Amino acid sequence: MQPRRKKSFLRSLLKTVIIIAIISCYANFLHPVLFFSKPPLTNVDSSVLQRGIPVAFTSNGYQLKGRLLAPPRPSFKIPAIIFRPGSGATSSYASSGYPGLLKAMLEEQLPMDSMAVLYIDKRGVGASEGQWYNTTFEESAADMKAAAYYLSSLPYIDPHKIIIAGHSEGGWIVEVCLSRYPETFAGGLSLAGPTLDVKEQIIHEFAGTAICVDKKPREAALRKARIFVNVATVMSELFPFTQQWRQLAVTHGFKAAPYIQSIKKPVLFMFGENDRTVWADDCLRELQQIFPGGYPAHIDTVVLKGTNHRIRTAPACYRGSKVYPFSDEARLRINQWIRKVAFSQL
Repeated sequence: MQPRRKKSFLRSLLKTVIIIAIISCYANFLHPVLFFSKPPLTNVDSSVLQRGIPVAFTSNGYQLKGRLLAPPRPSFKIPAIIFRPGSGATSSYASSGYPGLLKAMLEEQLPMDSMAVLYIDKRGVGASEGQWYNTTFEESAADMKAAAYYLSSLPYIDPHKIIIAGHSEGGWIVEVCLSRYPETFAGGLSLAGPTLDVKEQIIHEFAGTAICVDKKPREAALRKARIFVNVATVMSELFPFTQQWRQLAVTHGFKAAPYIQSIKKPVLFMFGENDRTVWADDCLRELQQIFPGGYPAHIDTVVLKGTNHRIRTAPACYRGSKVYPFSDEARLRINQWIRKVAFSQL
């Protein structure tokens, strides 16, 4: 390359880098201040807000809110479950289909006359303060620990029998909680929660859409999704112009395996056979790689027959208006597991 052309090329390259840097700085620092706001919850089930009592506690300077369902004036200390919903700006215990799921899987199945359930909205969702898209999974797990401390302050809660439960993304939070805070949580319940790393899970989620919508074969769908997610990951760090991209930039490096490997408390991983968001076969394969000698005694797994990501018995890829029932198998397994962990020494 001639010196003049080389100098022109370098000058153009420098201008490009400067422009990218300016846009990236704007996207990372100024754009969120100007345009990121908390969206209102949609399809709120008002009946949920009539059950139990409202609660609030502080974690790392943020006030988090939820509802506590507990029997009136129990005469002995009772176990409790903390439930953490999935991803996104509107995933609340009071919306996004969670009221029906929680009622079917917890409230109607468990001995609610002798245990408590605490529903919490994560940072930046519902009435909780903070920004969900700027929160790491480790910070979210610390919030659940703060929720457990709140429960422990109540005279009728057994602080040694607090279980952490989560759905979808909440499953990752369960893994971190059990790994980091074994003295706080007696066990964990992961409902359709991934065991894959975040980036690999997002690839599978996009591939699931390609399989269902574009009718692509599995491997072709995974290849297409991998290319898209690799590009999206870079773009999310440089130009996080949406809350979802900002969250991707914050969490895409999360590795689940080290947390799962260090868990010593009882945990139930529950997957749906027809789940095209969190793939049961790949999640089980990941667990087998983490524990090549076989699962430890404290780890239980179940693949729910004919069940989708919402724990409903529905065909894979179904996108119609029909409302399928929740899995009876899931109800039974949750009931059995929680009774074993929460009431075994009462």
